[in-house]
Amino acid sequence: MLGLFGGMHCIGMCGPIALAIPGRQGAVANLLHKSLYNTGRVITYTILGLFAGLIGQGFSFAGWQQGLSIFLGIFLILIMVITKSGNLNIPSGRFLSNLTNGIKRYFAKFLKRRSMGSALAMGMVNGLLPCGLVYIALAASIAGGSIESGAMYMLVFGLGTFPVMLGVSLVGNFIGPAVRQKIYRLVPVFIVTLGVIFILRGMNLGIPYVSPNLNSGHGASGIENCEP
Repeated sequence: MLGLFGGMHCIGMCGPIALAIPGRQGAVANLLHKSLYNTGRVITYTILGLFAGLIGQGFSFAGWQQGLSIFLGIFLILIMVITKSGNLNIPSGRFLSNLTNGIKRYFAKFLKRRSMGSALAMGMVNGLLPCGLVYIALAASIAGGSIESGAMYMLVFGLGTFPVMLGVSLVGNFIGPAVRQKIYRLVPVFIVTLGVIFILRGMNLGIPYVSPNLNSGHGASGIENCEP
């Protein structure tokens, strides 16, 4: 849901890049070309989620998963309270500017080619662009406490952004600004809800699926304790 509704943010951030990707002759070839571009983004998000999950797994092995979950929950809620409007744009700095410029150079290199492989590569490079929404998703994926859960979280997040970004790359800004703004307002709601869930999870209340008992010895994730 974060990826699906957060796609409105992606239109503003990555929409111009998606529109810059050259099309292919033939409806099927063009659809495949643009789909490969978006698949590249999802691959990058999944790989980043794998590393985020590795960090979370380290906290889990150290016995800090509950504290980390509560901290991340409070962190996500505070971000929304501080920004108020849910603005996820990242302030520009020298490091981020250099990173963005470097990524854009690689993107331009692949943009000159029109092969299917270059479309996939452009998507993977685009997935590395600094993005507040992606960073929030990565923070959430750390709380999973394992490499698998971190990678899976970012995979599903990327798939959530797929429909909107594919639509933009195929037919332009097909969603009007007014509708896009209304949907975008739901993003802070989902982020705050996510933060509340993480806090409840860290409180270890023994509530199946919401706040499972993480100290029963059946595994760090507590999934085994979620039988009805």
